[in-house]
Amino acid sequence: MLCFNIAEPESLHNAAAKWYREVRTHGGSAPVLLCGCKADLRHEKETLTMLSKLRTHPVTSEEVTPDKYYITESIKFDILMYTNKS
Repeated sequence: MLCFNIAEPESLHNAAAKWYREVRTHGGSAPVLLCGCKADLRHEKETLTMLSKLRTHPVTSEEVTPDKYYITESIKFDILMYTNKS
């Protein structure tokens, strides 16, 4: 299971660029579950204000969808299932 913070888009990038590689190196072809954590922050005013100042936004479910590829730095990140939790 790879987790990332919905309120920190960079953490999704890290999940793909760093941790997915680690799973593949040490876990072989084990299925990967991607979990977006802190979903309650997606609509929190303070979080939205902070991210707005950084010209970004919380990661949305549409940005990470099941059965599609998340591509970053030439990595094909095959997502079998995506969930988000508070």
